[in-house]
This record gives sequence, C-alpha cells and structure tokens, in this order.
Amino acid sequence: IRLEKEDKERIERIKSMMEVSNRLRLDMMRIALDMDEKSFTEKVFQW
Repeated sequence: IRLEKEDKERIERIKSMMEVSNRLRLDMMRIALDMDEKSFTEKVFQW
C-alpha cells in the first residue's frame, strides 16, 4: 500500500511537470521519480 501511494505521488509530480511543459529534462524526471543517477540511466536504456 505504501509503494502504491509513492507511485501515485511520483505520477502526479510528472503530470504537473507535463502541464508546465511538454519537454522535460532528464534530470528533472530523475528527481521526480526519486531515483539515483545510475538506476535512472539503466532504466532509460531499458525503455
């Protein structure tokens, strides 16, 4: 349940960022997702 809440909060942060601009910087996305740089980079290449 806690993880679901955290995921929802992350999604809301990304949605609010998208409302401001449809272009996101990767560092902003990483911070919004609360990921360390290495994990985030690995995920980007997986996607």
